[in-house]
Amino acid sequence: MSSHYNLVSWNVNDLRAAVKKNFLDLLLEQKFDAVCIQETKTSNDKLPREVKNISGYFKYFISAEQKGYSGVGIFSKRKPLNVETEMGIEKFDKEGRFLRVDYDDFTLMNIYFPNGKASPERLDYKMAFYNFFFDYANTLKSKRKKLVICGDVNTAHKEIDLFHPRENKTISGFLPEERVWINKFLAAG
Repeated sequence: MSSHYNLVSWNVNDLRAAVKKNFLDLLLEQKFDAVCIQETKTSNDKLPREVKNISGYFKYFISAEQKGYSGVGIFSKRKPLNVETEMGIEKFDKEGRFLRVDYDDFTLMNIYFPNGKASPERLDYKMAFYNFFFDYANTLKSKRKKLVICGDVNTAHKEIDLFHPRENKTISGFLPEERVWINKFLAAG
């Protein structure tokens, strides 16, 4: 592989709607090596025909058990050696938030991290997901030296990442414990 790899990550907020807004034209025009999408909101059996028929890419998708909820996908010009759709914890895996492809020279992970705004229980779930994924990535890093992790983290890291940071300090997506996790994650490499 060349040292240049053209990758894009995009929360499409419903793949079917994105297709109607010319998502696939952009995909073909830009000639990305890989495109990671989050929040597809569709099951594999309901993928738009245009997505199934797009040429030039290997396509991998995982959806949530709950219809119309979360889901991630990867379009890849290169065929991976291995594809994983689960981290090994049912409460996380059933939400269709994780997709991993292993190439000979690196591993690409596409993650749609949970949102914690709905309730204190959902914030606990989000933080548990964060912590489990941190451990998962660290373990994988010892086996697969080069990891590329992309997706929607559902947390703004710094004040510059928000239009109204002061107003959001008590709302999930900008809570101190969420931002501390991002610091810890980045510090781990």
